[in-house]
Amino acid sequence: MLSINTIKLIRSLEQKKFRKEHGLFVAEGKKAILELLKSDQFIIKYLFLTQESHIPFDISQKIQAEIITDKELSRISSQNSPDFGLAVLEIPSEKAIALPEKNEFSIVLDSIRDPGNLGTIIRLCDWFGVKNIFCSDDTVDFYSPKVIQASMGSFCRVNVHYTGLYDWLKSIRDTITIYGTTLNGALLNTVTPKKPAVIVIGSESHGISPEIEELLHEKITIPSAQGVDTESLNAATACSIVTWHFFNQ
Repeated sequence: MLSINTIKLIRSLEQKKFRKEHGLFVAEGKKAILELLKSDQFIIKYLFLTQESHIPFDISQKIQAEIITDKELSRISSQNSPDFGLAVLEIPSEKAIALPEKNEFSIVLDSIRDPGNLGTIIRLCDWFGVKNIFCSDDTVDFYSPKVIQASMGSFCRVNVHYTGLYDWLKSIRDTITIYGTTLNGALLNTVTPKKPAVIVIGSESHGISPEIEELLHEKITIPSAQGVDTESLNAATACSIVTWHFFNQ
């Protein structure tokens, strides 16, 4: 049976300040939990499963799960219709930043605020084999429950770093080609990527910040149909199109 203190602790982890204070975050649902149990990227502190949950492999050497009722799961979950279970994980120490190698590229996120967008971008980077995402300090927290949920388990395989983007991009500019998505760049289908590279994706509302735009080696634009009135694409959608292009070149 879950204690009141355990319930309070887990629910507090919905907020960034308490995640930082306790050094913990939450992952929910079957997909995320199964991926975690197959991965060595995170230390699982607590694992709560419902009676109906089934793990298709032995986890006894990794952790002892606590069986809880559906009602108890709903008390600790941030989801409207929780199922399967919930894991509490330790936030690891920040990994050393690894630059893209000769034939690689990485994604850079400038002030992405929507957790669903970040989670989706993590998922598509996993799909295309992009190992690292570099985020501005004001990008939404990687350990937000909504980000973790939207990533569908891909958070176990993609490294997400936070840094002061301007100084960092300036420091790598002599060795890494910096691309950025804008509304006034070269059409994406005409661009032959020079790797190693990073691709900057701007915020949902304002695009790439002016100071970051000054550091771009090349601006790229996703072409649209003539007569379309839509101002811009969703950040995750734009990222998926550009990533596909760079992956195939």
